[in-house]
Amino acid sequence: MRNDRFEIVYTQKFNISDRIDLIRDKETGVTYLRSWFNNTAGGIIAIIDEDGKPVVTK
Repeated sequence: MRNDRFEIVYTQKFNISDRIDLIRDKETGVTYLRSWFNNTAGGIIAIIDEDGKPVVTK
């Protein structure tokens, strides 16, 4: 598996352990939101537009 497929395009930190990142898949262009809270909980989900389609940035 390639180590460079994904890139973080934006990060917002709320404190030392809480943050959100926007991550772009370089192969598909799909943008994902990743959340991380208290180093114990988090998730990842594709960002969608008003039509319910994934946001794609080439």
